[in-house]
Amino acid sequence: MRGMERADGETGQLVEAIYDAAADPAGWSPVMAGIGRIFRTRAETFYYLGYADRAFTPVHIAGIDAARQAAFPEIFYTPDNPCTRSDPLHRPGALRTDERLAEFFGDPHVLRRSTYYNEWMRPQRLDHTMGTSFAAGDGLILNLSLLRGADVGTFDMGEFRRFAGIVRHMDRALRMAARLETLTAGRALVCDALDHLPYGVAFAEPDGRLVQCNARAEALLRRGSPSAAATADRSSSAPPGSPRGATACRPSGRC
Repeated sequence: MRGMERADGETGQLVEAIYDAAADPAGWSPVMAGIGRIFRTRAETFYYLGYADRAFTPVHIAGIDAARQAAFPEIFYTPDNPCTRSDPLHRPGALRTDERLAEFFGDPHVLRRSTYYNEWMRPQRLDHTMGTSFAAGDGLILNLSLLRGADVGTFDMGEFRRFAGIVRHMDRALRMAARLETLTAGRALVCDALDHLPYGVAFAEPDGRLVQCNARAEALLRRGSPSAAATADRSSSAPPGSPRGATACRPSGRC
C-alpha cells in the first residue's frame, strides 16, 4: 500500500513538473530526470527527428555521452534499423516497446540484428526501449525514448500503463506550449508594428498607470514628465482601430 502511495506521489510531482515545462522549456530537464527515476532507465532522450532530411535536434539527452550523440543520426538512419521502417509505431500518440516492434515485423530479433542496436545501443549497455512520438509540425516529430539495461529487464505492463498516462499529460503540455509560443510570437509582431507607427501609442490602466508604450511614445515620455504622462489625459484621440485603452501621443509630448 505504501509503495502504491509513493508511486502515486512520484507521478503527481512529475505531472506538475510537466505542466510547468509548458511555460518554461528549461523545465523539461527535471521532467526527464523524474521519468528516469520512475522507470529506472539508463538513458532518456527527448529530441526532434526529421526523416526527410535526417534532422536531429536534442531537447534533453541524459545518459548518452557527446560522442554517441554525435554519431546517432548516421547510425539511426541505417537501412536495417527497424525503427525507421515502422511508421505506425511512430505516429503521434502511439506507444512502442521492444515487444511491439517485434510484433510489428513478426520477428523477435529484428532490433538486435540491426546496426543501430549493435553499434549504438549495445556498446552503451542499452538493451530495452519504450517510447512515443508527439506532433511537431514542419515535417518533424518529437521523440521520447527511454532506454535501460538488461539488468533491469523489459518494461512490464504496469510500467506501460503508467507511461501511457504520463504521455497524455505531456501531449497536453506540449500543445499548451505551442499555443503560448503562438501568442508570444503574435504579441511580438504587434509590438513591432506599433514601433513603426509615426506617432506614439501608450496603454494605460483606468487609474492612469502606464502599462506599455511603443518606441515613439517612449521617446516622447523621456523628453517630458514621466509622472505627467502616466496620468494621461484620456480626452486625446486614438488612431482609428486602436485597442481600447490606447492613447495617441501628440508630437507635443502631451498624451
